[in-house]
Formats: sequence, C-alpha cells, structure tokens
Amino acid sequence: MAAGFVENKSLGRVACLAFVLICGVLLLWGWRGNKRNPLSAEGNPLFDPLKHCRTRYGTILGYALSVPAFSNCHSSYSAERLVITRFGYPELVADHNDGSKGNYCSGSPWSSMEYTARILFHYKGIKYFEMPTPQEVWSTPYFFNPLEAAERDKERRYEPVRVANYEEATTAKERKRLAPRVFDIVVWPAQMEHELPEGHIAVVVQVEDDVEAAGGEDRLRELRKLRLQPRLLYIAEQNFDNTHWGGKNYSRVLRFQWRNGREAVLQDPWALKFWGWFELASVPSFLKTRMVVIFNTGRELRHAVKANVIKRKKLLFLWWWWLFFIIIICLFFSLCCVFTLGIELM
Repeated sequence: MAAGFVENKSLGRVACLAFVLICGVLLLWGWRGNKRNPLSAEGNPLFDPLKHCRTRYGTILGYALSVPAFSNCHSSYSAERLVITRFGYPELVADHNDGSKGNYCSGSPWSSMEYTARILFHYKGIKYFEMPTPQEVWSTPYFFNPLEAAERDKERRYEPVRVANYEEATTAKERKRLAPRVFDIVVWPAQMEHELPEGHIAVVVQVEDDVEAAGGEDRLRELRKLRLQPRLLYIAEQNFDNTHWGGKNYSRVLRFQWRNGREAVLQDPWALKFWGWFELASVPSFLKTRMVVIFNTGRELRHAVKANVIKRKKLLFLWWWWLFFIIIICLFFSLCCVFTLGIELM
C-alpha cells in the first residue's frame, strides 16, 4: 500500500513537472511571436499606420525625372482612392478626372506601383493593363500604350523581358543584353520581415560603372571589354521607407555585379531579396506575342524549376524559329507528296 502511494506520488510529480514545462514553452513561444516592431502592422489588427508616419502623408520626398515621389506615411497603409496624372505634365497629380486629353489613372496613392506607373507613362508612354501588386507585375504578360490605343483604336503591346536575379550569362553578348539599364523595372517579392506584404517595385533612373567595386580605373577598363564591369543602379521609388531623398534625384543605390563571371547579381543595401528586373520590348502584333509564348515555353519551364521565375525572352531571334518551323512543314508536305506519287506510279 505504501509502495503504491509512493509510486503514485512520483507519477504526480512527473505530471506536474511536465505540465510546468509545457506551459513554459507555450509562454516563451507566445513571447517570441509578439516580440515585433511596435511600428509594424503585422499581427496587430488595431494598428493604425497613419498614427505612425515616418513622414507626413502626401509630403514630397523628392523628384526623379521631374516626377515627384510622395510619402505614403507607412508602408502598410493603402489609400482607398485613385489619382490622375496627365501626359506631358509629370508634376501634375490630381484626385479627380476632368476629362482632359492625356489623363491617366496611375493607381492608389502613394504606393510603389503608383509611382512606377507615373514614370512609365510619362517617359515610355506605357501603362499596366490592370493595377496589380508588385508580385503580379513580375508575371504580367504585357503592358500597352493607352494614348496610341485611343487614337488608332488598337493597342501596341510591350512584353516584359525579364531577368531573374542570379541568372547566368556565358558570353559578352549575353552579358551586355542582360545587364540592367535606365528605365528597367526592379521587382522585390513580398517580405513581411521588412514590412513589404505585397512586395516592392522601383525604376532605374541612372546607371554608372562602379569604379570602387572594379578595383580602380585600369581594372574597370579591362572588365568593360568583357562586359563584366560592376555597376551602380540609381533607383526612384515610393513607399519604401517613406523618408526624404535629401535633395537627390533618386532614392537609393543598388549594386550590380557579375559573380564568378557568370551570375547576374543585384544587391540591396537593406539586404532585401530580389525577383529580378525587366525591360519593356515592343510587341506590335498579336502574332509576335504568340510566338514568344510558343517558342519559349520549354526554356521558361526549365528556368522556372531552377529559379522559380520567368527567364528573359529572346525577342530578337524569334524570326529564326519561325523560319525553322516553316522549313520543317515544307519538308513534311514534300515527303507526303513524294510518297503519294510513288504509290500512284506503282
């Protein structure tokens, strides 16, 4: 009886100890989960971003290419309205459409998408088909020219020629083609730890060779011959950190290099992850757009398995694929005719 009592008492102690340990683990887990930035909306449904502005909402942060960038107060804020700009007047942003020719809805103020849309519209005459998130822009099939569509009752399509971060190039010609240039669009995926729930997007407004990263002027000249020179990318953006640009005509500087002479690597000073960048190539006909889809499917799938992004399309070489396709069809029908004639002669 006494032995049974002692055994039950030991089991009770073990059970109590296990209960205390489980409660401790749960409390520690809850504490770690709530240890967040007090200025973050993540996990806090009562968080009001307009009460935690880094700069006052609507403040002009700077100008790039005469296009003003405004403060969105906090990166998690999303306004439930749209703004209008007018072609030829990059400084003009209005809350209503007065029906003037050249007016264009650039999106919800003051998101990264809205600012990119304004720059593309004023300097490339291009807009999104819809108003997607930065993540959706990376997979958008094409953009178009709204002014040309209104005047000619047709749409000139522009297909994103994408380059994924860490994409490889083996020749100087490929490196020249893949390297980022002015008006390329840089895309970041969603990163909650950096308060980018929908990702981010920016425009390259200037590109310079990075003398310091190259190791001096002499080394830079050698790298230029091989198209391996590192570059500085000056970008313009809205709703990243919502701070003043300090009188500069760009918001931040990204670094680009060819790692190991093969990999195209874009680096963010804030250590953010990239999807990559893209330029917009004119696709004037529906047929040409279909060609891109048909002849790049296999290559795109292989790249998607490797990097989970869409590989850059080689628009300039599509005519060669069409010629090859036509030759194969002609050979097929020629063989059919020869075979048919041979049977008839027999």
